Amino acid sequence: MLCRQWQREVVIRPPDKGRGGNAFQPEGRAAAACVQPLRGSLARQMYGQEPEQMRLMLCGLCAQPSAGDGVCVDVPPDADPDFRVVWAARWPGHWEAHLALIPPAERGPDA
Repeated sequence: MLCRQWQREVVIRPPDKGRGGNAFQPEGRAAAACVQPLRGSLARQMYGQEPEQMRLMLCGLCAQPSAGDGVCVDVPPDADPDFRVVWAARWPGHWEAHLALIPPAERGPDA
């Protein structure tokens, strides 16, 4: 559910294709989003991940997340993103995206 009182600011960053690993461009776009756990067996069935490693993000039409983007959810906006968009779809009034956790040791570009 996309309810304003549950929204918080996240930063969405496109991947930096010139570098390896989980490298994202330093510039991102802020968006108001509802971020919640991806419940049930969907995370395990579709992505092979445990539910605590996946999030469901609902955001307004201006956010435009796409697969491969990094999202700063529980980290500061200028930090390396802690989630990656694995699926995104536009609905009539909002975007829905599935986010996968990027483990702390794997954040940032390859050395």
